[in-house]
Amino acid sequence: MGPVLIAIIGAILAIVGASIQYREKEQSKLKAEEAKKEAADFNAKLLETQSQLISAQQQAKLESDNANSEILRLNNELLQKTEGLLSESEQAKKAQQETINFILGSGMPELSFYGRNSSTYSPVLFNPTKYPVYDLSITIDDYNKVLENCKIVQLPDKILIDDDCLSKYSTLQGKYFIAPGARQKITLSLKTNEAFQHYRIQCISRTRIIAYYCIVKISENNISSSIRVYELKNSKSHFIKELNYGLSFDENHWNKHFLLHKEIWTGPIPND
Repeated sequence: MGPVLIAIIGAILAIVGASIQYREKEQSKLKAEEAKKEAADFNAKLLETQSQLISAQQQAKLESDNANSEILRLNNELLQKTEGLLSESEQAKKAQQETINFILGSGMPELSFYGRNSSTYSPVLFNPTKYPVYDLSITIDDYNKVLENCKIVQLPDKILIDDDCLSKYSTLQGKYFIAPGARQKITLSLKTNEAFQHYRIQCISRTRIIAYYCIVKISENNISSSIRVYELKNSKSHFIKELNYGLSFDENHWNKHFLLHKEIWTGPIPND
């Protein structure tokens, strides 16, 4: 083979090789462009999907906010209606209680000692409430005489007082009606020749039982007193308050002269 022929063949091979490389390059370029287009399409679809998702989330949030707002409005409306019903119920209950208070009476009058002149004194009940007090029964026990003359048995948990003897030094008064703001005088002969007088004044109305333990002293045309107020519920005494008008005593004096802090029973006590 001559040199010319070899050169021609080489040239041909070079052209073929260049052509093959060009086609491969073009194919690679086309594939790259297709891949780039596919990536662009994918990104566009992804962005569209994300946009739709964000829009859906925003719509869902809006609907949720609207639903929450409506729920809140309904709850507030329900609360207002409930409060209105409760208010009406309370008003009806209050009106009913007012009626009961007027029918049965409510509260208990306050006890004090009052002097019409310089030598005549008596206990007086005053009704400070706006409701009447009905069927008020009053029992007065002269504890100076009871402790001096009656047989008393002190047990660990209670005290027994002979009922027949106690009745000799007890007086019963009533029944009284005391209008709101009115007073009721109690008949009691107070003495001027004793250092201290001790009385238990029990008041029973339609609704309550109140016991007033009273220590009284009259001197130089003046009356002084100390009063302890108890309410009786379920056979138990419950202390309410103490009122001192010129007199004050320690616990020992109250316990000694009224046998306080123990349940008192009355009844027949057999002789030893």
